[in-house]
Formats: sequence, C-alpha cells, structure tokens
Amino acid sequence: MKKSVQSKFSIIKALLCVLAFLLLAAMMMLFYIQRLNRREFVYAQESKRGFKKEGSVHAETSIPEGKHWHEGDGRQGAQYDWTIYNDTDFDFTGWRVKADCIPGYKVDSLWSGKFSFEYSDAALPPFDDRSSPNFANERYSTKDTILVSAPDEDYNIVIPAHGFIKFGMVMYTGKKNSPDDFFKGPLEISGRHIYRLRQFKSFWFLAALVFLTLVALVIFVSIEIGLRRQSEEYEKRKKYYHDIIIQAFKTFANFVDAKDAYTRGHSSRVGIYAREMGRRLNLNEEEQETLYWEGLMHDVGKITIKDEILKKPGALTLEEFNTIKNHTIGGYKILKDFTSMQTLKDIALSHHERYDGSGYPNGLKGKEIPFEARIIGVCDSFDAMNSDRCYRMRLPKETIIEEFRRGAGKQFDPQLSEIMIQMIEDGWIDRFSKEPDDMKQDYSEQLEELE
Repeated sequence: MKKSVQSKFSIIKALLCVLAFLLLAAMMMLFYIQRLNRREFVYAQESKRGFKKEGSVHAETSIPEGKHWHEGDGRQGAQYDWTIYNDTDFDFTGWRVKADCIPGYKVDSLWSGKFSFEYSDAALPPFDDRSSPNFANERYSTKDTILVSAPDEDYNIVIPAHGFIKFGMVMYTGKKNSPDDFFKGPLEISGRHIYRLRQFKSFWFLAALVFLTLVALVIFVSIEIGLRRQSEEYEKRKKYYHDIIIQAFKTFANFVDAKDAYTRGHSSRVGIYAREMGRRLNLNEEEQETLYWEGLMHDVGKITIKDEILKKPGALTLEEFNTIKNHTIGGYKILKDFTSMQTLKDIALSHHERYDGSGYPNGLKGKEIPFEARIIGVCDSFDAMNSDRCYRMRLPKETIIEEFRRGAGKQFDPQLSEIMIQMIEDGWIDRFSKEPDDMKQDYSEQLEELE
C-alpha cells in the first residue's frame, strides 16, 4: 500500500507541474495577443482599380458611370468611390490610407471618412470659386502630394474580418490629366488587427488541456485521499490536496473573471456566499464544499462571449443580450464531460433560471430548477448588486434587501431569498467584507484567496 501511495503522489506532482506549465503558457499567450493588438500593419499595393490580394487588406477605386466632368478651364474631375477589403481572419481598426497623386489637384467634397491633404499655399482656387459652399475644402496643389484618408476618435470604423467599408471624394485635376491617371503611385493601407483569444485554435487546445489536467488532478487527489484514510498523515494530506483542488479551480475561475476588470473576484465571492448559505441550510461539510466549487465555476461560459459585448458600458441591444445569455449554454458545453462532479454543468446552465419560470435558457420554474442552481442564482444576483460595475455603482444595502423581498417567489426561491436577507441584516456580509479576522476560523482559506 505504501508503494501504491507513493506512486499516486508522484503522478499528482507530475500533474501539478503540467498544470503550472499550462498556466504559464496561457499567460504567455495572453501577453502575445496583447502585443499583436498593438502591432501596426502596413499593406502596400500599386494604385490600380480592381486590385485584389488574397489574405490581405487592400483597396479598390472606381469612377461611377456618368461621374466624370470636363470644366471650362480645361480641368477634369470625377467621383472616386473607394472600397477597402479586409480579406483576413481578424478585424482591422485604426486604418489609414495613403496614395500619391498627380500635381495640381483640387478636392471638392468628401464623405464617410476623415481626410487630410498637403497643398501648396501659393495655389489657391480662382476668385470665382470662393462663392462655392465647399470653398473651405477646395485647394490646389502644385507638387506631388500625399492624399491621406484616416479615421479619428469620432470616425474610427472597424473593418470586420472578410468584410469591407466604403468612402469617397470628388476631385479635379489642375492640368489636363485623365481622372484614370489621377492616382499615379503606390498605395499604402496601415492599421491594427484585433486579435481575440477565441480566434486561435491553440487557445481552445490549451484550455482543454488545462481542464483535463484539472479533472485528472481531482481524480488522483481523490484516489490519494482514499489510500491515506488509514494513514497517520491522512488529515494533513487531505487538507494539502484540498488546497490544491481549490487553488486549481480558483485559478481557472480567475481566468474567466480576468475578461472583465469590473467582475474580478466575482466567482470567488459567489462561492463563499453559497457555502455560507449551505451552512445556514444545515447541509453537511461536503455539500457546503461542493457549493463553493460550483460558485467558482458557474460563469465559465463567459470565456465564449466577445469582449466588446461583455465589457460594453452602455445598454445592450437585444441581439447582444441574447449573446450574453448564451454563456449558460457555453458553460454547460465546457463542463458536460466533467463527470467527477455532475452538478457543475447543471449550475452553469441553470443559474439564470427564475423561480416564476421567466429565466433562461430553458424557462424552468420552481423546484424544476436544481436546488444548487437556485442557491448560486441568489448569490450571483447579490454580488452583482453589491459590486461596482462599468455602468453603475454598487447598490445601497437597503435597496438590495428590498430587491430580494420584491423578487421572492418571482426571481428567487422565497426560502433562499430570506436567508440572503438574514446574511445581510445580521452583519455576516459586513464581517466578511470589512472584518475578516472575525471569520478567520471558518473562512480563512477563502478569505486569503479572495485577497
């Protein structure tokens, strides 16, 4: 038996090393993505209409039929419609277009972009042009000049992956040049691509390895605990591996919470609130511990939600809200094969169900909602109301209590709603938040992790 115990302990140590390596790789990948998002890309092409290059950002220019003019003084003008194609797998932002033009051009009007030009101050428009409403935009150039089209803070359009944007201008030549020859030199498009973790297959592979390592770690820790039940060191080892499991789950929960600075620590707090609620419901120690783990993992599906939706400070559109709601289904899919703790996937799926049946994703009602999911739902709602968010400050204690009383039997299980009100009114929440020493005996490990 001793040899078997040592063998299992060696496997656990190896799994810990693998987990540490995978988490380090995840941190390095996050750093790499951040660097990529700051990188400036420059795409060069010859300034010809109809240009196309696969796997790049490129532009096409065209003159619509009937949009070519001859002026009385010999000048020629045309409407130039531009299309910028993003033929890559990543969104493109902060874009700028630069093109060489023939000398002596005049710009009459612009649309769908912010433009800047280099002109010769010595070559202003004729006097009779000054009555034109576009006079402020009209200048002549007597030298080879760079035309620049660039978005700014008010016009920073993101070109979606495999999508395009359009803008245009009306321009005149200062000489008898054909508009087809107006852009005479090379053209450059510069900007930054937006890289997201979920767009990389290696991220999902890494996340799967982390999760499988956690599962293996839980299994072998469980075996190790079983083999050491007769050992004098059983209690010591049990605590040691208990800490490993909690820290591993906490690390994965932090990986989820890191997507949004306003919810950092949310999963840990929900887990601790759920465990206290389990204690007040007279659940045994194992059931209380399970509630803590379920609280840690309830929002795992949020890693599937786009940052621009998850972190949006303003009101969500109906489509964006429906996308947010899908984090419950995403969490279920991620946890569905975690058979060592069957309730994890059910809590991830059902913690936004409501007692009156108006929740999501399945519209479960009353006791149809798993008991643990009802507990996590109450704790999740309390922490959301008791935390500062990007769109509002935390709610006053009296307002939160009123919300739970109003929601009892509608959003919340009436019994669990009353227990949460008791936790607020008897000062448990205040002691947990402000005076951790008062609760050190029961919650020392969780408080240390939360800090």
